[in-house]
Amino acid sequence: MIRITQRHQTTEILMRPNRSASWRETKTVWLVFFLVVLVIAMAWAAAGVWIVLPFAGIELGLLGYLMYRTNWQTYQQQRLIISPSLLVLEHDYHRHQTVKLARCHCQITVTETEGHWQLPLYVICCQGRQYPVGAFLNLNDLKQLQYGLIHCGVGLCRNRWWES
Repeated sequence: MIRITQRHQTTEILMRPNRSASWRETKTVWLVFFLVVLVIAMAWAAAGVWIVLPFAGIELGLLGYLMYRTNWQTYQQQRLIISPSLLVLEHDYHRHQTVKLARCHCQITVTETEGHWQLPLYVICCQGRQYPVGAFLNLNDLKQLQYGLIHCGVGLCRNRWWES
């Protein structure tokens, strides 16, 4: 999910991963799985196969943990603020991180694979340091990011420059 905002000579690009379900919807799905597995496990336990109960608990615990981690990662975001003299990259995930870079020393490299079997990687390179941009975006959002970067005058250095 890309939102591009322009004010005077400053462009702000807000990047968020595509979130198909909220935390509340994820908990509801887990509760439905819990009820179904509980009914099945209780039926097996009533039939004398009580050994399924610990495995049902392990299954539900692992499923709940993985659903939590997946949903938690969809709440990260990056904000790229481009002004005539600065590039500011803000990243919110575990903690808020802000990097301010002089625009004249920066370039954005786009690394694409030969068969396009992997998403392109956008990286801000500035004085020997590299800062990934939008690594969590899907292909359509990466195209919007590229359009926004080109539209505000940031040059892109592609490793496969001969392709359109």
